[in-house]
Amino acid sequence: MKKLLSILVGLMIFAVPFLSQAMTVRGEGNVGQTEVVFGNLYLSGGAPVVAGNVQGDLIAFGGTIVLTGVVDEDALIMAGNTNISGKVLGDLRVFGGSVFVDGTVNGEVVATGGDVRIGPNAIIQGDLLGSGGSVTVNPQAKIFGKTTIQSESQDGGNGQWKKGFEKFLQVAFLLGQVMTIIGLLLIGMAFFGLFPNIVNKVVHLSLQKGQFWKNVGLGLIMMIGIPISSILCFMSGIGVMLGVILAVIFVLFMMINMVTAGYIFGALLYKLVKRPKKLQMGWGIVVTGIALLHLVSLVPYVGFLVALTFMLLSWGSLAKVQWALAKGIK
Repeated sequence: MKKLLSILVGLMIFAVPFLSQAMTVRGEGNVGQTEVVFGNLYLSGGAPVVAGNVQGDLIAFGGTIVLTGVVDEDALIMAGNTNISGKVLGDLRVFGGSVFVDGTVNGEVVATGGDVRIGPNAIIQGDLLGSGGSVTVNPQAKIFGKTTIQSESQDGGNGQWKKGFEKFLQVAFLLGQVMTIIGLLLIGMAFFGLFPNIVNKVVHLSLQKGQFWKNVGLGLIMMIGIPISSILCFMSGIGVMLGVILAVIFVLFMMINMVTAGYIFGALLYKLVKRPKKLQMGWGIVVTGIALLHLVSLVPYVGFLVALTFMLLSWGSLAKVQWALAKGIK
């Protein structure tokens, strides 16, 4: 029982700081179509997609930002490319790169630093201000406020400002990623320091011959099954407490898998490069794996699939290890 309690306490220690921010701050990842984010959302990443409902402000930094969902208040976006086909119930302000608005904005739209295109489905209740690049408005778009267009030649030839602002965006994105990696490393090193045996068991089970895709499949079942089960419990009206427990378990697994996936990734790279007779996890593997997997996840499309695969692998392996520990406790 002491082993089980130590595991649960350890998970809670690492999960509580993340739980307080999980619904408001994200270093990477998307907002699913059925997901509701309570309060403001601070988002950064290579190409995040916001398809759900943000019940507050959206502050996003990244290479390409796509909004297909609903933002209940204002949206502030700094990105190389911005695509808005959803709804912003407040003001929309976009800085840097190209902007395409083909959704609904209840407030004003301010786009500075790049080319702006207003699509045929766009509905803008407030003013439209485009500055620093070309502005193209589709005749079918509905703009109820005043439209002010200031091209790059009209702003005093201030091309240097545009280049400087784009540089600022690049630096801000880089700093955001560095902070994310540092946070993951701190959590990952602390977890490895407290539970080295569990980490070794998870890694060895993940890389065991014939177990890789089995564990990925188990992880996929859990990732889909747990939230569905939680929702069904809430809908039934008689399993609310069970639904809450399942939701907490889901969040705990997600947080822990962010670092355990890095352990496995680092161990796999170490095996491929060093080819040791016996794999033993060390600090170098932990740090390298977590940092490299996060960097790989920033690669469009392919990086996301790689990171997702290792998270599912980690999820399945961790579940098996915890189940084995639970059976061993009498």
